[in-house]
Amino acid sequence: DVTPAIRRWVAHGQPNHGFVVEVVHLDNKSSVSKRHVRISRSLHQDDGSWSQIRPLLVTFGHDGKGHPLHRREKRQAKYKERKRHKSHCKRHPLYVDFNDVGWNDWIVAPPGYSAFHCRGDCPFPLADHLNSTNHAIVQTLVNSVNS
Repeated sequence: DVTPAIRRWVAHGQPNHGFVVEVVHLDNKSSVSKRHVRISRSLHQDDGSWSQIRPLLVTFGHDGKGHPLHRREKRQAKYKERKRHKSHCKRHPLYVDFNDVGWNDWIVAPPGYSAFHCRGDCPFPLADHLNSTNHAIVQTLVNSVNS
């Protein structure tokens, strides 16, 4: 039933996509007149056969009303939410200035270096794909004993 859509178009006067209906004869012969289309039962046709060959228009559309019946939650959404609140081990900047530590009298150049340090919870045992340094492995062992 397309009546509600047509009524909205007429009442609001907004642009719409309209309908395109193409009626094609089953025989699809060129001898069939294209000027007239009969959408009713023939006078010489019995009632039983009409139900099998009657014209049928089936349309699907979305008028913008309503909501999807069910919004599926993404599978990883809960995991990412938990992960966001955890403080996993990460590399943080740490600049060592040789002047600040009193090494500038015997180290001429460079004036310092980026040493970096790790902070946060380290998974134990460390996974093979992490390419852990010996220092990171020792730090992980110490942290696991202390906690």
